[in-house]
Amino acid sequence: MNKYYKYHDILILTTNGEYIYEYNFNNSSSSDLHIWRKCIPFFIKPDLEIIGIESHENTDKRWDKNDEGKYPIRKFINIKVKNKGKNPAIQCQAKLRVIDKITKCISLSDNDEKFLLWDNQNLKRDIGIKYDEAYFHLVFSQDSLTKKEIESISPIYCGVIDDKTKFQTWIGTRDALSNPTDREQDGICEGKFKIHVDVFSIYGNRVYSDFIITVGKNWHDLEINKIDCKCINETRWTQLRNRFRRTK
Repeated sequence: MNKYYKYHDILILTTNGEYIYEYNFNNSSSSDLHIWRKCIPFFIKPDLEIIGIESHENTDKRWDKNDEGKYPIRKFINIKVKNKGKNPAIQCQAKLRVIDKITKCISLSDNDEKFLLWDNQNLKRDIGIKYDEAYFHLVFSQDSLTKKEIESISPIYCGVIDDKTKFQTWIGTRDALSNPTDREQDGICEGKFKIHVDVFSIYGNRVYSDFIITVGKNWHDLEINKIDCKCINETRWTQLRNRFRRTK
């Protein structure tokens, strides 16, 4: 059943999680309507905020069992996002970029971008109005790797121990979560990594933050700290100008 919400002259139609924006002006051209649809998220936009860091260990039963018939035991570092705005944040994505590898490591190239998985196991997620919340997986580590899985992970050089080692921590991408032993490009060795996280919706509403990830020797030695981000957000007028350009 459809639900209608009226905000002045704007009608928001919600059907199966999709949001269509209309207004009730008479005799409006299709081009006017197209521009109006682009403007609505600007004037009545979502307001995203990173509100916390979650850390927990559990048996992850969302994926296939290993060759011994067991589910993996994992430690997750998740980032929680809240929408304080009057409109839903549609098709939000979370993207990670490595800014600096504080210790020598050949894993994760600088400025390498990774798209992270949300709690609904998708790379895109709607976050509703009225302080609705969602979280995405930033990094995770894994215990209970089988002998076969360990053998399939290629060793890499780690500057912390000055020797080759095998990954037991990965960035929270879909491929790494479903099959970490085949995702060396998402692996993290021991050390400290400064990363930048960007969360954004389909209409460009976004929030930024920087973090320091610390990976220890053991699989459960995984920590994260939020740090000041010297990020420059676009002004509202810049967002509106860019939205008009996309209507052409």
